[in-house]
Amino acid sequence: MQSSEHGLWFPAVLKTPEGEVLAEGSAAVSPDTKDVNFRSDFVPLFPVGTQLEIHRMREGEEIHRFSGKVYISDKTLLRLVGVSDRMPPDPKHMYCTNLPFSGTIEEIAAPAPEQKRRLFRRLRKASEPVGPLLVPIVSLSENRLVFLYDSAHPFYTGQMFQLTANMPLLLPKTAIQVESAILFGVNASYLCRFLELTEEQQGILRYFLLEYSLRQQREATAAEDRSDS
Repeated sequence: MQSSEHGLWFPAVLKTPEGEVLAEGSAAVSPDTKDVNFRSDFVPLFPVGTQLEIHRMREGEEIHRFSGKVYISDKTLLRLVGVSDRMPPDPKHMYCTNLPFSGTIEEIAAPAPEQKRRLFRRLRKASEPVGPLLVPIVSLSENRLVFLYDSAHPFYTGQMFQLTANMPLLLPKTAIQVESAILFGVNASYLCRFLELTEEQQGILRYFLLEYSLRQQREATAAEDRSDS
């Protein structure tokens, strides 16, 4: 992992919009303009304005895709401008893991089913909504997150919560829904999807995850360099 005035470099693949691999190398996103540089020992030349894609890779898996138009093209460097980006929808691949963040969740009570009243029959009292509870947020992508909570008090698939995230970005209070749960030891892990984030909010979250993951990799590389010296 290297840094430059254009940002932090990460493993990447240059592709056509149809998916043809053009080159393997590294890429970096400009913090100011959001344009993306790609470099390799050899980069095919393309006319200005050609639509191409740069895929960020991790352990052979695509985790972030940048689409834009060629602005600079030479034998070792290519720059895309007017960039849009997205992440794979696969919930099995979280963009960031082992996170130090937390959030407060409060159950969104499902509407009680209609019941026919019978004479002298006592109506069942609705259960109290869960929360507010402070939970660790340990994994995150643009459309899903994983939080932990005590296995002795399990949640169920489909259960919905309002989440207030304690993270260094402006993520509004938003609804999440449990998709699956894994119980291990004293904690259960809950995979949830965001229900209400707008496209703009997802973009803010994507760029936060990109910056955070690159910073973590840079710090890990620096720690390895110090241990080797």
